[in-house]
Amino acid sequence: MNIFTNDWEFWLDENISPIIAKWLMDEINIKCISFHFLKLNKTSDIEVYNLARSKAKVVIVSKDSDFPEIVAWKELRQS
Repeated sequence: MNIFTNDWEFWLDENISPIIAKWLMDEINIKCISFHFLKLNKTSDIEVYNLARSKAKVVIVSKDSDFPEIVAWKELRQS
């Protein structure tokens, strides 16, 4: 069982291997979970974003170019 250095979670998008999540947990002791293990690999980006926001301390790691657009769009709608 890992004891993590903080309470943040890093979620790795389905386009990043789950092996990378395990490696990050083992090497730098951060909580890092693949979308595959979270069962989010068939979930839309906006739903993933909303779920991450509801949990507060989540960082989404993705190769997708549309995540920054989703964040900007959501921030505009909230202002």
